[in-house]
Amino acid sequence: MNTGVERFSTNNYGRITDLKGELSNIDDDGIDPSGSEYYYNNKGERITTDDYNRLKKRKQRDYKAFSANKEVAAYFKLIGEKIKNKQPKTADTATNYFDFNKHGFIKHFMDKYNPTGGEFDRNTILALDPFDETTGKRGTEKRIALFGSEIDEHLNKLDPTIDWSKTQWGNADEYKKYMQGVKQGLSDGLTEQDYLDYGRGGMTRSFLETFNHTGKEFLTPQGKAAVDAQKKAEEETAKRKEQEEKYKAMM
Repeated sequence: MNTGVERFSTNNYGRITDLKGELSNIDDDGIDPSGSEYYYNNKGERITTDDYNRLKKRKQRDYKAFSANKEVAAYFKLIGEKIKNKQPKTADTATNYFDFNKHGFIKHFMDKYNPTGGEFDRNTILALDPFDETTGKRGTEKRIALFGSEIDEHLNKLDPTIDWSKTQWGNADEYKKYMQGVKQGLSDGLTEQDYLDYGRGGMTRSFLETFNHTGKEFLTPQGKAAVDAQKKAEEETAKRKEQEEKYKAMM
């Protein structure tokens, strides 16, 4: 056990080591030459271990053991803790590594357009561009403009303390170039390779399609499942009719 004072140390048995050699475990008061524990009663009277062992059991209950070395060691420990607690505390210097969940563009966008959390209704963004019933397509101009302005705002608000060393970009400037490329890519029209590249930047395909989808609306997972089930039923019906026609032709 380290007592907190460099000069002194003690083991679990209370044996004290003084690097200067001025204090030791030898008892020089003549009461207990062997250096064993003392015993005190409630009147402050002290006897040696040998005296204690000669007492009857009921008399021994009046005395309690006292080890001077262990008491000194405890005081050293207390002093060391007090000194340690008075040392100035250093500020928390945990490294602020880039994290998509804390610093990414989708985090910025959702904090602004879906602040309460939960499932994000992409149709609210889709509605920014009108759907043309004649062509059966929806425009993308306003949504792409919104995407670009939010990227600019996101980049302007980046935390300057972010550590980029564990990212594919290495520094803030390269990340900004990358995000400007995403903005231009959405404007030019995304390829399958773009979806893969931008996915590595924390942007999912469904998120990007919020801004370039030209359909009338987004299907919910339940709606898509219903459409898929209906399509499968129609295919099975057509297949069954085909088999029936073949059977009739054989009759």
